[in-house]
Amino acid sequence: MEGLQLAFQVVFPMIVLMGIGFIVKRWLKLSEESLKQMNKLVFNLFLPSVVFKNMYQADFTTDFNGKLLCYGAVTVISIFAVLYVVVPKFVKEKKDASVLVQAMFRSNNVLFGITIIYAVFGQAAMGITSLMAGMSVFIYSVLAVFLFESMRGHKLKPKTIAIGILKNPLIIASVSGTLLMLSPLQLPVMAIDILNDMGQMATPLALLVLGATFQLNGFFKYRKKIVAAAVTKLAVIPGIFITLGILLGFRDTSLLTIMTLFGAPTAVSSYPTAEALGGNGELAGLMVVFTSVCSMASIFLWILFFESFGFI
Repeated sequence: MEGLQLAFQVVFPMIVLMGIGFIVKRWLKLSEESLKQMNKLVFNLFLPSVVFKNMYQADFTTDFNGKLLCYGAVTVISIFAVLYVVVPKFVKEKKDASVLVQAMFRSNNVLFGITIIYAVFGQAAMGITSLMAGMSVFIYSVLAVFLFESMRGHKLKPKTIAIGILKNPLIIASVSGTLLMLSPLQLPVMAIDILNDMGQMATPLALLVLGATFQLNGFFKYRKKIVAAAVTKLAVIPGIFITLGILLGFRDTSLLTIMTLFGAPTAVSSYPTAEALGGNGELAGLMVVFTSVCSMASIFLWILFFESFGFI
């Protein structure tokens, strides 16, 4: 029951916020242009605030686990490479293909990892989870920019992709946060408080906008793509890489961190990213909603499995 409680604790508030967004749009008659402007605010200000703060507050001296971080980095990049080659062979529309690739390799492990691991192991185990979250956000952001820039339908230009990566707010935040963390400089407490306030707005606002843009007929239009991608995201990929992690000897906090890296639903940030970089925003939003709902069952099953066999 603990696994089910944790899954419900993490996912249900997200579903409620999306539901509120769905109702508010119709109640206040919000325009599509208003939603796009709010989306830009999330992508360019609030999400970068979260990334910057996480990287700035990471502690490499006490929380560093080279084996786990290397495993996470190599496997995420490998998953992306396979999906980047395979998905376009089955999905010919580049705007859809790019969104589905992102939906399958990009996890909401920042929100899920922190919540689940805190609930199971407490504050003492949060260090490595924060490091993994910061590293994965950087990798996700770089790969997402490369993905959308290379699938815009134009000839692949390394210079264009490089500029897109360097201009991405999430990457700027990740790099600047890391550099500041490694430097002797310290931000004043007031600045940290402001970053906390902005960061706390990121996920709720992104979920409200996501819910506002949700269209039920959109799900039926893309149902085959959504179901296939969700099964891959929540069952196939975690099944392979969590099993490999167990075989490599990861246990307890490390194993649960791996589970959130691969078994969490599609990242909420994938929706504003797709909107901002020319992907199919409607499909991206539907993938976040569908995988978030389904993850209540999948996360429960993974935690139950770990507890039953003594892995955590």
